[in-house]
Amino acid sequence: GEKRFWFWRKKILPGVFKEILVTLKAELNLEIKYCGKQKYTLKFCPLGVLEIEVKGNRLLRGNAQLLIAGPGFHKKIVDFLAILAEKLGIFLKVGDPSNYWDNRDFTKLKQYYIDWLARQVDKVTSNLNREEESIWPFANWRPAKSYSYYTPMGSFTVYGLKTIIQEERFLEFAREYFIWFNADQDAYYYRGLALYLLWNEFCFVSPRNEVERELQEELLGYLEKARQLDPNIALPVTEWKQLVRFAEDELELEIKGPVLRNSGQIGYRRGEILAIFPDRWEVKLPGSFYHLNEEEELVYGDENRKFRLKAYSYREKYQSLFEKILGETKLAEAESLEFVRDNYTYQAKYGYYKDLKAELSYWLLHGKIVVGSAKIALVTITWKHERWTKWAINLFQNIKGPK
Repeated sequence: GEKRFWFWRKKILPGVFKEILVTLKAELNLEIKYCGKQKYTLKFCPLGVLEIEVKGNRLLRGNAQLLIAGPGFHKKIVDFLAILAEKLGIFLKVGDPSNYWDNRDFTKLKQYYIDWLARQVDKVTSNLNREEESIWPFANWRPAKSYSYYTPMGSFTVYGLKTIIQEERFLEFAREYFIWFNADQDAYYYRGLALYLLWNEFCFVSPRNEVERELQEELLGYLEKARQLDPNIALPVTEWKQLVRFAEDELELEIKGPVLRNSGQIGYRRGEILAIFPDRWEVKLPGSFYHLNEEEELVYGDENRKFRLKAYSYREKYQSLFEKILGETKLAEAESLEFVRDNYTYQAKYGYYKDLKAELSYWLLHGKIVVGSAKIALVTITWKHERWTKWAINLFQNIKGPK
């Protein structure tokens, strides 16, 4: 599922290479990020990313994961590399398991992806430990609910997958499974973009900030474009109507047309997600929580609750840090919590806190969790209303860490 390429024998001037990338960015509608040391990431679509670098002015190399975004992205990568090679006047040697770089036959390329998907479905339906077969690209979270098979484009039951095998509906399934299945940016492409965002990013609440408002507008645009390009394409109509309702738009009654099979059930963030932190610390959080960047730290939360976890090694060093935090935090009606479960030791203090400098008051829990003799997590949970105290305690008690 990875494409690699390289070339040699000709010097590349970094300035010229950058100018060409800027030109292609406009021509091909790319997002380009410079990562330093002549390394770039080029984003063609969600999960469709090419990493590329110039090494020592004489070696161009890169790679791309292809089996999630789909054959449309695969074609776009090949088109880009061909144009890049021509503009640089170089010869590229590409490792392409589908042979599309050599034959440029898109029909064969799509069949390559359909065949791979058929093998994947067969593995899932015949494997008792099915979650091991799930393709998941995100390191910091995954669905908290247990699914037979889950991907960024949706979850699937074994019964549903076996039905696909029996009815040989792999073409239909591929159009739903891959973000970019056809060569062009057609109705299926825009449906794929919408499904990806609905499954992974949309929280199914009214927009609470500018980022969520932009996401909602983006989703509405993709769904409208898909229906405009193909009036007969099946779309997630239930979710579409929810989006319109959140936007307080009166167009909800006008949304018609074929409905996607799982409409009304799309979205991992309808329920809980499993947030994953360094050193494999894990906790189930509401899917409606978003990322808050505070003091360059990753914090999950919403307008009423916040959760922060920092993972450390070397237990003795950070034991004193925890004691210092507790000593500096004056809690009204403070209560303590301490217990041992399996190989974990949990300790926390919680109560009502008044921040005189910020003129704020809220409930707060400071806790630590120690596993073995080498790993420790320091946890901070805040909430605005007393009714969430039980939720905060339960959240702390169910944090899991490295074995």
